[in-house]
Amino acid sequence: MKMDIEGAEVQVLKSGVGGWLRHIKVLLLETHGQEIEDAVLPLLKQEGFSIRRHRNVWYCFNKQLV
Repeated sequence: MKMDIEGAEVQVLKSGVGGWLRHIKVLLLETHGQEIEDAVLPLLKQEGFSIRRHRNVWYCFNKQLV
């Protein structure tokens, strides 16, 4: 799943905690600002994702599905 939603990442990903997010195998995430990264990346780690960055894209892998 690729996500580039111009600042709404936090709201969308929080809605997936304990639900649809656990079914995502790989999430490509383009963030727009440090504040968003500070909110989103810990949330994804808490949900079991490993995270790597290449340029401006975060590659998030669900460790339970990969």
